[in-house]
Amino acid sequence: MDNAGVEAVGEVQDIPTPYTMLRRLKDIADAVSGSSSVDARVLKGLAVPHAVKTMADWGFDAADLNSATEALITAHSNAVNYTLDGTDPTTTLGHHLPSRASMVVTGNLDIVALKFIRSGLLFSAQVSITLFY
Repeated sequence: MDNAGVEAVGEVQDIPTPYTMLRRLKDIADAVSGSSSVDARVLKGLAVPHAVKTMADWGFDAADLNSATEALITAHSNAVNYTLDGTDPTTTLGHHLPSRASMVVTGNLDIVALKFIRSGLLFSAQVSITLFY
């Protein structure tokens, strides 16, 4: 196949294998429990109602947000929708994090731009976020 005229867009990044992702989650869990050298300094929880919440709403200060490299996010009760680009999520716009699920967000720009909203019609969603440096 001739690649003439094909222009590369952006940088290609390796996609982590499921094993790599599980290993990283274990490292983060070890950090939260205190059995690892990974620095996990800040854990905060917040009820997410049917209104957009930013990382500042959790009470993270600028120093915490500007130095964070990873965030562990858990939706304890009820699902949430979230965006990583600073746009406001809605019940139909954004990525979905189901109830009783966790995810890891990497990269400071994505962490700082995170926004959440409850995705269901009833009750607030309780969400915890741990920042890692």
